[in-house]
This record gives sequence, structure tokens and C-alpha cells, in this order.
Amino acid sequence: MNKTLTLMSLLSLCLLSAGAASQNAGHNQISPLERASGWQLLFDGETTAGWRSISSPGFPSSGWDVQDGSLHHTQGGGDIVNEEVFGDFELEFEWKVSAGANSGLKYHIPSEDAPAALGPEYQVLDDSPSGDAGPAQGAGALYDLFPSSGTEHALVGEFNRGRIVVRDGRIEHWLNGVRGLSVDTTSPAWRVAHEKSKFSRIAEFGRTGRGRIALQDHGSEVWFRSLRIRRLPAANFEEIDLLAGTELAAWTPLGDASYLRQGRTILGEVVGGSQSFLYSKNCFGDFIFEVDVRTELPGNSGIQIRSHLRENGRVFGYQIEIDPSSRAWSGGLYDEGRRLWLQDLAQNPAGRAAYVHGAWNRYRIECIGPWLRVRVNGVPTVDFFDQADIEGHFGLQVHSGNNTRVRWREPRLFELGRRHWTSVTCSAAEGTVLEETDLEESEGLYTARAEGATAELILPQGGVLGALNLRFSVASQGAISLHASDWHLDLSAQETFLDSDWNAVGLLLDGQRLTVILNGRSVHESRQTGLATESFRLRFACAPATGRLRNLQSLARGAAKD
Repeated sequence: MNKTLTLMSLLSLCLLSAGAASQNAGHNQISPLERASGWQLLFDGETTAGWRSISSPGFPSSGWDVQDGSLHHTQGGGDIVNEEVFGDFELEFEWKVSAGANSGLKYHIPSEDAPAALGPEYQVLDDSPSGDAGPAQGAGALYDLFPSSGTEHALVGEFNRGRIVVRDGRIEHWLNGVRGLSVDTTSPAWRVAHEKSKFSRIAEFGRTGRGRIALQDHGSEVWFRSLRIRRLPAANFEEIDLLAGTELAAWTPLGDASYLRQGRTILGEVVGGSQSFLYSKNCFGDFIFEVDVRTELPGNSGIQIRSHLRENGRVFGYQIEIDPSSRAWSGGLYDEGRRLWLQDLAQNPAGRAAYVHGAWNRYRIECIGPWLRVRVNGVPTVDFFDQADIEGHFGLQVHSGNNTRVRWREPRLFELGRRHWTSVTCSAAEGTVLEETDLEESEGLYTARAEGATAELILPQGGVLGALNLRFSVASQGAISLHASDWHLDLSAQETFLDSDWNAVGLLLDGQRLTVILNGRSVHESRQTGLATESFRLRFACAPATGRLRNLQSLARGAAKD
């Protein structure tokens, strides 16, 4: 194919997108990858769809409205409930109160109509000295049962971040990134608190295991937005038993360390010796992995994910760090045998404080397409986009050189399936101006020779709005840049750029999050509010040197399980 291109002083790739973001585009949204991991919105930011009065059908005629992308309450109207029923869940939301205000978010509300919602309550209120707060009534508390012990306090007139996790009889409340309480509803502490509370006459209060979400009318002005929830485990994931069969039948030991199964726990230990791994026999793509980890000696360890084995027996790939040393980078992202550290915890003090040597620590690792996320004891330690591996094996590492003893307890794997890279064929945009410069295509290699006007290539995405996962290689003796609306990135100015050679480029767009990877290293990340993949175009131009693009591929979304 021969098409004319604009004479330019650089080789450029341009994202052209129709549509503008709404005023509240940064809130009340879930990206395609978040949706794939099980998240759903409870409030769309524009309507009251999905909500009704607790006491009667329909939404209250007064007291509640939608204001600037928030569910807004002034006075009256009664409690409102979401129409869906949830069992175990993870819920995130933002809330704001006026001075002296009091409200709450309740959960596991019975489905029967009632004058007011009755269930465990996350306190939403002004807990400043002039506000309305008691020991078990401060912001983030489990109302009238347990106070929030976090050091973070609610900010009056500003939005606060709330998070609730309910799973296997345990409740967690978080406020502005800090866990304020964690309580087992089957424990003696719960029984004592329940007997002393105003709910003592309700025997199963807080232990029903399922119900609806409610927002409280307490006569105060309050705002809620970015209400999103996911079931635990997500309904579309399949649980895989990594300890099925006898002993360690699903694993292969590699190295000098010994690995011993003790019930639902794996013990790994070494005295000196070489780098060792317990390597899974099966390969996995998208997943959520949870495991409890305890280190009993100071040696380093890790959890390999999406990893592979070289011919010499060396394991390489992503590793989630287990670091009981004073450096405290447990939960960080390391690339074993390749690029080394990808995301450490040097600038994450909350993450460094999350892991406790000698105690059980809960790791939660999520890999959805190119998105990697890690929490240690609920604290975020990794949030990273990368394309190096979209599937691979697990490995439990015992590091060489130091005395190491580490235990992994109750590993739980929830699998979504695999994704695949597929070749993308470009087509010319309608209305292209043809003049003197050629764009030649031969078996996936596009070559541009400058002398002319503009041509654009249409990439047939056919996917969900706001989702884009591309990789390709570019080479030129001139400059190379990426452009998107008012955004611009000079690839040739990056340290990882290779002059007069092929450069591997990754382009990831998930919702508003745009990431650029150059030769295996992330070189840019930003929030872009005006990009829509349904009109994504690639502009390819150069001068005076010849520019080339090849191996253009897209990551297939929603691939069926193998």
C-alpha cells in the first residue's frame, strides 16, 4: 500500500481521539481492567439508578439528590439502599461532610423494607474536636461496637477515602489509606462489644453474611461519590487448588532449599546454598492470588508470578519481594534474572511498615492483563503496568547466601484465563491527502519516506472504550515522538532509547491511565481525560530519514479460558 504523509522533522505516532471528558470524569468510573478484576459501580455520578428508599419503593422525593457527581443529602428523605445483595465484598468510596455533620454507610442490610437501615455501619462524620464523635463513633468506626484506631482523621469540607472489606467473618474499615480496625465477628471481642451495644437484642447482628448497602439520613449535609464494590471472590474467577493431591504434587523444587508441606502450609528453608524455587507445574494468565507469609529467619524470599525457566534451570520473571531486613521492601516488584527492581518501596513508608517479621502477613497479588497490583496486609505496595509477561508460572523463592526459613499458608488462586498478543493490520483513513511521500507495507513492516502531506492509519480495536494495549517496534535515524492531544513525549530523549536501531514500544491505555514503555522500562505515566479508543488512529511520518514500524500487536481482551 502506498500513501502520502506530511513532511515533518520527526517520526511521530499520534493518538487522535474524539470526545471530551465530563466535568466529573475522574470519579464514578471503572476502567476496563478494573471491571475485569470484578469491580462494579454502585453510583454512576449522574442518576440515582440502582438506589431506592429503605422504607418504600422508589427514590425519596426530597432530602437526596445528585450534585456535581455526588449523591448529596441535606435533610430528610430517610435512608437509601442499593438494590443489589452482597455477601463478602470489598467496597471503596469517597465521602465529604459539613461541619458537625453525622452520617454513615451501612452494609449487610436485610432485604425487607424497614423504617431505617439496620446493619454494621461505617461512621461518616465530622470527628474534629467540635464535631460529634465518641470512642466508637469516630470517623471510620464500626458504629457503637469498635472505634477506629487509625491516626488519620476525617477532613471537614474535603473528600475522604473510605474502604470496607468483609470476608470470611472478618470486617476491616479503612480511612484515607490507613486501616482503622480489623475484627472477627466470631471472636470473644465481638461478642463482648455486641452485648454492650444498642444492638444486643439482635442475636445475629453483623453476622448475617449478606445484605444490601445503605446510606444514612442523619439530618446532616453529606456527599458520597466513587462508590464501587467487588464481590470476594469475584464471580467470574475460578478457584484453583495449588495444594491439590498429596505432598507438593503441583510443584517442582529447584535448588538446594528443602520444601515441606505441613497441612495447608509450605515450609521452605536453607542454610547457605544456592538460589532455590518451588516452581509450579502449571502456567497461569490473569489471576488473583492470596497467601499468608511468615519469615522465621532474616533471609530474603519472594513469590514469583508469571515467571519462566531458562534452559540452564534459572527462573526469571516478576517477583513479589519478601524482605524481613531493615530495608523493608516486602511487597515490592522485582524482575528476577532480567531488569531487577521495577517498583520498590523507597518512597512508600506505609508499604514499608506493612510487613511484620515473625508474624503472619497476608499477600494479595492481582495480575489482570498488563496490570500488576499487590497489597501486604491490605496496604498497597505495587501498582504497575508492564507487558513483559502476560502469563507464566508461580515460584516460592528461598534466597541463597543466608539462613532462611519462610512459610506460605493457605495459598488461594482465583483464575480468569489467558490473553494473547495478536497482529494488527492498519488501514488508511478516509480523506487522506496523497502527495509525494510513500508509506509502504510489506508483511507487517511499514516504511515511511518523507516528502509530503498527511496520512493516518486506523487501528481496528473493536474493544471497550478506554482500553488499549499495543506493542510495536520503531526505528529511525531521526527523532521519534508520541503525541496525544496536548500531551507529548519525546521517545528519543529517553535514556533507554536506541539510536539507529529497533526500539520496542508499549502503549497502554486503561480508562484515563496512559503508560508508555520503551525497551522494557516505563518512561511515562499520566492521566488523560480526552482519549477514546473507538477512534484511535496512528499517524506515521518522518523526515529526512526513513522511518520504520513493525510487529504491531494488540493484546486480545477477554480471551476464553484454556
